[in-house]
Amino acid sequence: MFAGKIPGKTQTTPTAIYIAIDSGDIQTAWLMGSLYDWYFLFNVIVCTFYEVLRNKHYMRILSLMGTHRKRQSLSDINEKLGLKY
Repeated sequence: MFAGKIPGKTQTTPTAIYIAIDSGDIQTAWLMGSLYDWYFLFNVIVCTFYEVLRNKHYMRILSLMGTHRKRQSLSDINEKLGLKY
């Protein structure tokens, strides 16, 4: 096994790109590298968007409860929301 690759069964993207470059197939290596980059960028955007929406929702709940004007500890706020950690 080399870098997470089980011969004949699995192949990681970096290993596939390395093998493509090593075998002289530069176009395939560029395509796989580009797809890998776009996949990473898409995931960063989705996760960021999710966090923004989650924080907006959490702040909306706090404002509806009237806690945005008072200074309270996070445990008090979570207790009001019924969250247990």
